[in-house]
Amino acid sequence: MVFVVAIALLYAMVAAGYDVLLGYTGQLSFCQGVFYGIGAYLSAILTVNYGWSFWLAMPTSVLFVGLVSAIIGYPALRLRGLTSL
Repeated sequence: MVFVVAIALLYAMVAAGYDVLLGYTGQLSFCQGVFYGIGAYLSAILTVNYGWSFWLAMPTSVLFVGLVSAIIGYPALRLRGLTSL
């Protein structure tokens, strides 16, 4: 039961992120899903293959995804060009 509730809350968080971006700004972006996947994959690799505890792997994954998003986001914010279709 706890697993089902945890998965439901995770999906609700992802859906809320899409709702904010698509619902309020009208922009469609798959970056949230990609960053969610990178964090989940890294957390799984750290816990299963390297024997880290979940409580150590989760903040490490969050920091790594934050770094990846900053590396991708900084150049993306500097782009100029087509603003609306």
